[in-house]
Amino acid sequence: NVMEKYTYPALFTPAVEGGYTVTFPDFPCCITEGETIEEATKMAQEALSLYIRDDLHNQELSTATKAENIKHSDNEFIVPITADSLHLSVHLRAI
Repeated sequence: NVMEKYTYPALFTPAVEGGYTVTFPDFPCCITEGETIEEATKMAQEALSLYIRDDLHNQELSTATKAENIKHSDNEFIVPITADSLHLSVHLRAI
């Protein structure tokens, strides 16, 4: 079984109340958050895995936008987030 990896840029935005909101420019409906960068990254991996799993059932995935083409403010930053088929299958078994 070949493990496929899917990497998309995530935009981390500091939240006024603390923590970070994470959005995916390639998937506008995929949004999550975390209290720390580490937690937000983990939540982003899970959110991306679930979103991709659902998307793969319905259509082909879009090509990831290049990070340098994503507009963002000075306090926001971009992190590449990877979901893989192993992560996806764990979620499938858990549901």
